[in-house]
Amino acid sequence: MAQVPLLTINAENAAQPIYLSQSMAILELLEEEYPEPPLLPRTPQERAKVRQIAEIINSGIQPLQNSSTLRKIKSFSQDEQAWARFWIQDGLYNLERQVCELYTKDFLITDHPTIAECCLIPQLYGARRFGCDIDAWPRLLEVESKCLSLEAFAITRPEMQPDAEL
Repeated sequence: MAQVPLLTINAENAAQPIYLSQSMAILELLEEEYPEPPLLPRTPQERAKVRQIAEIINSGIQPLQNSSTLRKIKSFSQDEQAWARFWIQDGLYNLERQVCELYTKDFLITDHPTIAECCLIPQLYGARRFGCDIDAWPRLLEVESKCLSLEAFAITRPEMQPDAEL
């Protein structure tokens, strides 16, 4: 589909690499292949809440700001930056309200990062990129700070990538 992310798996038994796209498919595979530390909580209700938050971001916010969507918006002579800002701010405002009202753990649902945080951190990066008022989301920023203090998140920041265009 010529989209990111794309995971390339060089399996020992495979004649050629396996390519897997789409964030949720990749995150679920990582959870199944490398269950420690867990990316999903132990109880079905908490797993559902994590997936709910991940999908709010992954299918409710992110597709409205991806490059192909923004190119199409621009082709209609519309302000693609304002479009992206609106959907990011609306989605993250509602997510902030939801996690503040319902959850009291160190991270979004649990006391450790999950698939939900794996979706949140890049979305907050995108929010900054599009000039959103991030101060409107103190709980999300608190979770982001905790995540970025962990090596697994710190080394995956866009500016840390060898091909980063900053």
